[in-house]
Amino acid sequence: MPSRALKVLSVSDRIDSNLLERDTYEKYKDVDLILSCGDLPYYHIEKLFQLYEVPVLYVRGCAKNPNLKKRHTALVDRLRISV
Repeated sequence: MPSRALKVLSVSDRIDSNLLERDTYEKYKDVDLILSCGDLPYYHIEKLFQLYEVPVLYVRGCAKNPNLKKRHTALVDRLRISV
């Protein structure tokens, strides 16, 4: 079975209402997956899911919880070292 590149729409931190506009949708309508990298309200992710009709992977943000942010940074640093 031949493989192909996966087209991912990655969003994070700031609401981009342009992604909900028809022109932008037409440009990105062939995405295979939406990756939300945190700190976005659930309602915005839900709107993207409803419009693009593709799976969504969501990573909860940590900007509002400094302790969680420190743990996340430490985990990312460990992953960088082990890669």
